[in-house]
Amino acid sequence: MRILSPLLPAFLAAQSILAVRSKLCRCLSTQPCWPSPRVFASLQSNLSQPLLKPILPTASPCYPPSSPSGNCSQVQAGFNDGIWRASVPGSMQSQNWETYASEHGNMIDACYLNVTVGDGTCKQGSVPTVGVDARVSGDVIAAVEFAKKWRLWVVVKSTGRVLIV
Repeated sequence: MRILSPLLPAFLAAQSILAVRSKLCRCLSTQPCWPSPRVFASLQSNLSQPLLKPILPTASPCYPPSSPSGNCSQVQAGFNDGIWRASVPGSMQSQNWETYASEHGNMIDACYLNVTVGDGTCKQGSVPTVGVDARVSGDVIAAVEFAKKWRLWVVVKSTGRVLIV
């Protein structure tokens, strides 16, 4: 008896597609090469679920500190809970994975739960700005082909669902 993720075959196929282009530079959301809303609409037409956008850093509801934009108490209660973090599209398993350090290591881009750390602003860090809620293998294939065409980074966040075959 093997335990496999239902999306594992599609993911493996997607990885082989991306392996060919692994040496190319990738486009970031802050660069001119980033796809337009019209282009993202073409991706949306190939998906079974709406695109997740914008995806914000986990602690973003606690900013600005003077007038939080969301439910900061909910973020504070779940911030270190892996199960809660798995339910939030922009959350990584560990908060340190949400930060981005510059090539020279002299600048950290992040959104800290402790709003007094850093310069007091919430920055995107390494949190993706757009996501695909993949429910079927076609969603994975469409997302990876889109990422390949537009030279975008791909981050896989698994829900842990398994299929016994």
